[in-house]
Amino acid sequence: MIGKYIYGIIASGEPELPGAGAVPDLVGIYTIPYRDAAAAVSDCEMIDYKNMRKDALAQLLVRHQKVIENIMELGNTIIPMRFGTLACSDAEVRDILVKGYRLIKEIVPKVRDKIEVDVAATWKDFGSILKEI
Repeated sequence: MIGKYIYGIIASGEPELPGAGAVPDLVGIYTIPYRDAAAAVSDCEMIDYKNMRKDALAQLLVRHQKVIENIMELGNTIIPMRFGTLACSDAEVRDILVKGYRLIKEIVPKVRDKIEVDVAATWKDFGSILKEI
């Protein structure tokens, strides 16, 4: 079944992602607008991320982050969605926007001109690290 992968919510009611045509990593990314907000989405298979191999999962996570970064580099304010956020249809995405619109309007000014930084760390002996802490 084909669904919608939601990368984030942008502060634009445009039916297209502003500036996306010039960025190869944004091919296939489009918006589903509601008023002056829109979800940045792509069509995708409905996937069970919990049972996916770690290497495949890592590739998808990198893609997710790269899309968000490219949207930001185009000058768009984006509220990033959690990795793996899926909806069944355009109507479901629009419903998310409608129900969350007031919250979206509150958050956009707080995240405007901000970046998100994710930090990941691995240890060979995590148990000893926990004891140290």
